[in-house]
Amino acid sequence: MRRYALGAVLALLISGALWLALRKPPLAVEAGSVVRREVREVILEDAETRLPRTFTVDMPLTGTVSVISLNPGDNVEQGQVVATIEGFDIEQEIRGLEARIEQAKAQIQGVETMRPKPEEIQAAHVKAAEAADSVTIARKNLETARNNLADAQRELDRQQKLFAQNIVSKKGLEDAQLRMENLTQEIERLETAVGAAQKDQRASELQAASLEASVNDKDYLRDVYNGEIENLQSSLASFRNNLHKAEIRAPLTGTVLERKTDGGVFLAAGTPLLVLGNLKDVELQIDVLSEEVPRVAVGDPVEMTGRALGGQTVTGQVSQIYPSGFSKISALGIEQQRVRVIAQFDNSTLQLRPGTRLDARIITAVSPNTLAAPERAVFRRDDRDYVFAIKGGRAVLSPVTVGLRNDDWAEILDGLNEGDTVITEHRTDLEPGARARPINP
Repeated sequence: MRRYALGAVLALLISGALWLALRKPPLAVEAGSVVRREVREVILEDAETRLPRTFTVDMPLTGTVSVISLNPGDNVEQGQVVATIEGFDIEQEIRGLEARIEQAKAQIQGVETMRPKPEEIQAAHVKAAEAADSVTIARKNLETARNNLADAQRELDRQQKLFAQNIVSKKGLEDAQLRMENLTQEIERLETAVGAAQKDQRASELQAASLEASVNDKDYLRDVYNGEIENLQSSLASFRNNLHKAEIRAPLTGTVLERKTDGGVFLAAGTPLLVLGNLKDVELQIDVLSEEVPRVAVGDPVEMTGRALGGQTVTGQVSQIYPSGFSKISALGIEQQRVRVIAQFDNSTLQLRPGTRLDARIITAVSPNTLAAPERAVFRRDDRDYVFAIKGGRAVLSPVTVGLRNDDWAEILDGLNEGDTVITEHRTDLEPGARARPINP
């Protein structure tokens, strides 16, 4: 009897040792804790700075422009002279007109003692012929300018259509509009010149006719000279205005973005010289995937980082969402549909240049002081979200309701409690009920 009892005990000891030998050790798994913290839903994209508006400084009139010493990156103040047009010919015209006005005034004073002479009548006819030629030239110049305006209008119409289709940038449209404005001003000036030439012609013809018809009548000369003075003063005002335009000034305080010519050459009116912009107006352009755009709203915060910012994070906000999208090839060669989003930020001290690459984080939603688990712990199974929680040393499959989430954290609306430990790695050998030991709780 004692022998059987001893054998049973020995068998029990052997079975226990065998069970301990075959028992699997707990899985060492990476884990994290469920905590309370802020969870933000974000959209991460590459972005680039841009200037929404630039200003092109053009030649206000035809002439020889001085050498332009400004370089891209130089700052200018509004009203600063950025280039000059050689004004010697204009100054000579002004002096000539002033002398003719003084001469006409002197002739009025001596009208009582004046008598028309044959050479004066001949000179008046020559002057009338010259005035007629001036009218013809002025009309040809006006016709040429009107043809150029028609071409510019067609180009503007083309740019507007292309811009509406998002084929060209806004800059191309603005350049076409600016050319229209310059040509319109040129036509106004030429129309004035035609009118002035016609007035000069009428005055010259009147003078010649009056000299022939009223050789013995002195009083008519007063009207003639007064008309001539009026015409000369009109021309004088035009030349003085051109002399004022010869000093080309910056239309705004900003930075030289591009120099179109080095200067020192003869250029036609309307030729671009400089492109200016205000770096304070620099904004951020973010091309967002079209399926993510519904999450974005005007006013959403935007955080910007990048090497150009020297490690600091700059905050701005969404100011504009374009109404239509466009196709873009990704770095992996995949065609994607994207929508352009614009963010405003304070560039007054940063002085970022247009075309600077940055990383943008659009914050679309925020849950402060919410229950959150590491995002890696959440996985999808049977159309539900789950986590493996460690309870009593074993992995427990727990369904959860997830709210906001990002690359690091997932908001837990239901299914877990603060302080719970969840497994943050996905393993094929992990099954519900398996023994598990966190290696980084």
